[in-house]
Amino acid sequence: GNRGITACCFSPDGSKLACIATDNNHTMYLWDWRRGQLLMERKTAPGTPPTTYGVIWSPFETERMVTYGQNYIKFWQLLPPGGSSSEGLNCRMESGIYNIVKTHTVLGAVFLPSGIVLTGNQMGCICSWKGNRLQRETPGHATGPLLKRPDGTKMYGGVRCLVLQSTSVLLSGGADGYVIKWDVSKGDLGPALQRLPLLRPDLMDKITPPGLRGLDCFPGSEVFIAGTSSCDIWEVDDTPQLLIFGASGDLYGLAMNPKYPHVFAAITETDTVMLLSAATRKPIRLVQLAQNGDKARSGAFSADGEHLAIGMISGGIKVMQFYPNVSQVFWGREFTESVDEMKYSPCGRYLAAGSHDQNIYIFDAHAGYKRIAKLTGHSSTITHLDWSRDSSVIQSTDQAYELLYFDPLTGRQVKENQRDTQWATWTSTLGFDVMGIWPPYSDGTDVNACDKSPDGHYLLTSDDFGKVRLFNAPVVVQHAPAHTYGGHSSHVMNVRWGLDQSFAVSVGGRDRCVFQWKVMRDVPEPPKLAYNYVQLDKNGLAWVDPNIVEQRRQQQQQQAQQQQHGVAGPAAVQVGKVTPNRPPSGREARPGGGVARAGPPGRSVSARR
Repeated sequence: GNRGITACCFSPDGSKLACIATDNNHTMYLWDWRRGQLLMERKTAPGTPPTTYGVIWSPFETERMVTYGQNYIKFWQLLPPGGSSSEGLNCRMESGIYNIVKTHTVLGAVFLPSGIVLTGNQMGCICSWKGNRLQRETPGHATGPLLKRPDGTKMYGGVRCLVLQSTSVLLSGGADGYVIKWDVSKGDLGPALQRLPLLRPDLMDKITPPGLRGLDCFPGSEVFIAGTSSCDIWEVDDTPQLLIFGASGDLYGLAMNPKYPHVFAAITETDTVMLLSAATRKPIRLVQLAQNGDKARSGAFSADGEHLAIGMISGGIKVMQFYPNVSQVFWGREFTESVDEMKYSPCGRYLAAGSHDQNIYIFDAHAGYKRIAKLTGHSSTITHLDWSRDSSVIQSTDQAYELLYFDPLTGRQVKENQRDTQWATWTSTLGFDVMGIWPPYSDGTDVNACDKSPDGHYLLTSDDFGKVRLFNAPVVVQHAPAHTYGGHSSHVMNVRWGLDQSFAVSVGGRDRCVFQWKVMRDVPEPPKLAYNYVQLDKNGLAWVDPNIVEQRRQQQQQQAQQQQHGVAGPAAVQVGKVTPNRPPSGREARPGGGVARAGPPGRSVSARR
């Protein structure tokens, strides 16, 4: 009945599990997880979730625990069950007493072998607790930038991470981007031994350092792992190394480079655009937009692969030269609201941009991205648009489920039938070619994006259920069959084929993940034989004349009789060729006088993450 779990921790021997739920009381549940038995249930702190940030278990005194969060810390002592209690454990709780400083939020905690508890707060200080009383506060880290809590209030990052590297060395991670080693050999916090920045010193003043959110290491090891507020994972030693680059904002846009098939751009709602390589599955470069806090929403590569156009939430459009050097080519604020969709024409001259304000603008890339046309007619936000192969027509859809066609040069709405138009891409979720992509009982918002493969044989979709689905194209049958693939933990906001069709890419919205899918083509199995000489089709049926079957049966009986009497049999009679193709009548007799139905061999493809 709880909304979720905000923190959990195993006991030192691994037999018990403590969980903090996201109910209004932030209840702590203590489990014997192997048996599935609830041992204890206690309220930690009332308030809007999450008020409790964490729970830790002492590795030195297995009966001691701490829970902490907004303006509180509590110390728990586990006791054996007593009396007629039906629970497996009892406990004694003491609230922390802030006797020397003002009550503050606790962001992290750790037990020392001496029994002292060290905590980090939002002002960058490390506090020492003896029993349940605050004894000392030691400045350590800078406060870092202001962060927004889930309830909308703001706070500093301060010291979020505390972990023992050994019994005598403590590691602390702060929102200032530093990891500090402390001496704790005397049973309490001692002097700082070393300060390790994640960024190189020459970059500290140019780039906002990533705030640390998690630390871990092997006991006694000099190398440790750090997780940051921007969803990156670092390996930290004398020369810190970025292991995984994460997205610090929700992912919405995808753009595949037509000149370099392995290169694609992932557009996040931040001031940074990620350029990634499908070959190495690593970032190639990060493009800083630097538009006074503006954030990206959509993007597109030019036909020659040299320019990357980025649509902004503010309504601006920024065009960057992608190769060989990154530089700004154009910046303009043409829209009043977010730019949600962008595509270059196949001829490479024009850029179409669709906005939240229901309009589509056409820009001439050969004339310095001068605006040449405005396409009006939609009654809601533009969601998708595609160019025809000859760059003469645009099709576009909106949130009101309208599919409209336009002349991109004049801005005139085209009302003639476009069923014979050849499209350079198909990303629209509406239209005859994709009318079967909608699952049963779905509404018009469940499928967020689709993309037809470059050869036109397959179609990928992404939906609100965290799934990527693969269809044969065109998808004209209601509730058409498809391969379905999971992995995302949130709405899948976009999906695109690689230009060589060897891979596909999908991006999740709130899970902030980029998934790369490898395309695996089904290898047909060798045909099976019936009666040791007739090939079966994919449905297990044999196309053969019953007279031939009877002739072959009599021949085998005659050979068996001759072998029984010691007479050599005649040479085998070659049976006429049997073809699996569909006969003109659509039906043919099968062995035993039955009827087998013929059909053209299908094609099949699957994807694997």
